Amino acid sequence: MAKPITEMSALEIWTMFFAHADNPQFKAKISETMRVKEEIAMATEILNTISKDEHAIAKYRARRKWEADLTTNN
Repeated sequence: MAKPITEMSALEIWTMFFAHADNPQFKAKISETMRVKEEIAMATEILNTISKDEHAIAKYRARRKWEADLTTNN
């Protein structure tokens, strides 16, 4: 997006955020948006928390599977 954040509507900003929040090529644009719009910063923080939670859940499930496999194989 070539349009400056300050010239974007709220709808354009949210659309850009949801479409590209996980795209490394848009990291600078998302960071710029976070500085201008606090609600985008909050949404980014929530997404990061969710990602961490999903990682923790996956780790827990892998450990439980490993423990179950140990019990089954003995």
